[in-house]
Amino acid sequence: MNINYFGPFDASVWGTVSDWVMVSVTILTAIFLIRTFKSQKKVQIMQQSITDIENERYRIEYRPKFEIIPLKIESRKEGERVRSVIHFKLKLIENEAKNVEVIDKLGTYSIEKISISKNSIGQHMPISIIHSKSEYDLHFIGLTNTTLFEIEGGYFFFSLNFKDSIGNIYTQSFTISFKDTDVSCSPSNAERVVVQSEKQSRLNRLISWIND
Repeated sequence: MNINYFGPFDASVWGTVSDWVMVSVTILTAIFLIRTFKSQKKVQIMQQSITDIENERYRIEYRPKFEIIPLKIESRKEGERVRSVIHFKLKLIENEAKNVEVIDKLGTYSIEKISISKNSIGQHMPISIIHSKSEYDLHFIGLTNTTLFEIEGGYFFFSLNFKDSIGNIYTQSFTISFKDTDVSCSPSNAERVVVQSEKQSRLNRLISWIND
């Protein structure tokens, strides 16, 4: 085979041996750096996953746990409506809770007022801090249609909004139903409310863009 088939070798066109060595070294270096970066990225992802797991364990360990105990209902007729006062005991079973607030929602029982007290002393909401094992008296005052009250009773919903000792925000919903003198309470699990700053949001979008 004639090595000059494509014409004479011109170093000004094809480059010298040292040029090709430099190109080869550059390519190999780039490949090495890319593989190193991917390896470091995997390690960082694993480390972040471990950190997230530990943070979640820590959060669960410090999550406040509330209990609502129905006590009694007092009712009286007012024309076509029944005015009722429903009494509960609010207990914080575990850990410490901050900025505790009771928020009423819709139902057949139209809430006019929510009051909370401790040792017969009224408390203003949100309550800045509730310590573990504390007990409060919780009262709902509202109206129900007389016919509905006599036949079906009534129901309403409310939620507890609060923070744990490290600043995580939670909300826990409760369903209250009643008929005559019987009151029942069905709680849901406390759910964490994720509040994300604009800076963190931009950072997450950047990470997502890099991963894509």
